[in-house]
Amino acid sequence: MSDGPDESSDCVVSEAPSGCRWVRAAGTLSRNARDTLVLLPEGGEDQTPLVVSGSAALLWELLADPITLSELAAELAAIYEVEASEIEVDLAPVLEGLHTAGAIERSP
Repeated sequence: MSDGPDESSDCVVSEAPSGCRWVRAAGTLSRNARDTLVLLPEGGEDQTPLVVSGSAALLWELLADPITLSELAAELAAIYEVEASEIEVDLAPVLEGLHTAGAIERSP
């Protein structure tokens, strides 16, 4: 543990997209159902499952290890043959939503 402030706690996708590393939250359960992925962030019985498919399911795979928004965009750009800058703009709110839901967390 560190005695200093946790710089990663100041990480907000929309404000500092390139400086933060994101990873799946340890307590999030995930299950594949055909071409759909169901995520259940830790939070008890009242937690609403998240259902993702297509590129969002691939995004979940990429979040297995800590990764920045820019790195995610570059990986997806190579796969989908789209400019990384276009993907990054669309990806930021997705990461914010996953973070707000508790499915992902900032990695130190």
